[in-house]
Amino acid sequence: MAHHDTSNAETAHHDARLGTAIGAASGLASGALAGGVAAGPAGAIAGATVGAVVGGIGTRLLAEDFDVTPVDSHWRDRFAREPYYEDGLAYDDYAPAYHLGAAARIRHPQASFEEAEAAMEAEYMGLRGESKLAWERASKAARASFHTTYF
Repeated sequence: MAHHDTSNAETAHHDARLGTAIGAASGLASGALAGGVAAGPAGAIAGATVGAVVGGIGTRLLAEDFDVTPVDSHWRDRFAREPYYEDGLAYDDYAPAYHLGAAARIRHPQASFEEAEAAMEAEYMGLRGESKLAWERASKAARASFHTTYF
């Protein structure tokens, strides 16, 4: 019987949570400072809230343990009927954006797509692989996936 060592997975999960917390704290401080300068105390509170959300999203969205099966099952037969579909492109061109949109929604359910988009764009560049879609075109699929319930 094979022995599965979970220490690496637990460490990675802890590191991801720590990175999110650090990003959120950094975003909170930056947002509060920017909001306070622009609009006084009320602006500081609003800036801190938005900064915390965006700062927390700034960490890796698509974890290695993310199961893409439900996402692929949902989109594989639908993608070519979507309004953003471009003739001649395959599902594999859209898949990284679908995966990323779903992961962002799961990891940050209170964030809007607009709040998560910058982090998704940054991560997409590394996940894109052989996809023919640059972010400007892929973001439409990511948005659709972000707003889809899979579970």
